[in-house]
Amino acid sequence: GMEIIMIERIANSISEKIVMYNHNSGDKEIYNYGLQIIFNTLFSISAVLLSGAFFHEFTGAVLFLISYCSVRLFAGGLHAGTNNRCMMIFISGYIITYLILRNLTVHFNPSIVCFLILLNCMILFWAPVDALNNPISDKFRRSMKNKALFISLLISTAVSLLLYYEFEAGKWAFAGLCWVCLILVTGKINNIFMSRGNYHHEKV
Repeated sequence: GMEIIMIERIANSISEKIVMYNHNSGDKEIYNYGLQIIFNTLFSISAVLLSGAFFHEFTGAVLFLISYCSVRLFAGGLHAGTNNRCMMIFISGYIITYLILRNLTVHFNPSIVCFLILLNCMILFWAPVDALNNPISDKFRRSMKNKALFISLLISTAVSLLLYYEFEAGKWAFAGLCWVCLILVTGKINNIFMSRGNYHHEKV
């Protein structure tokens, strides 16, 4: 879309100025890529917050963002190929969540507890999901897993308390955790298929 083109142009313009200042043209692509990630992230968060305000669910949007972003930062997940695709998946995820939850009342019950346990087990066993072409060390992997699980357990506790005391806002934090686990599982499955494809290709 037009916004994506604008982000690319702004990132390119700033990276050119940085390169001119540093006199190191070899780093232009690195600056450009980093700036695009920053701008895409800011645009995605702004789009979700504006959507939440438009839907009269600003608090829900904030809780969804806190839940999703804090765990996703350490859990990893599906890598959509480009920053722009990641951005569109993220924004679409919130809109889909809103459409599902807008008229849905979620009460605290044993099913919610079981589902929260399942989500945390997914993070325990599968996080972090990294890119196959950019694997991380075992030490860093353990650190990221521990952080993702710790944050997920905190959010699960907050969700349980909010729903137990009948605060509707709890469902948005719950949805954020569900969405990040969906991205996690999708990324894990995608990596399995890709690694199998690479294995068969090498055998041939």
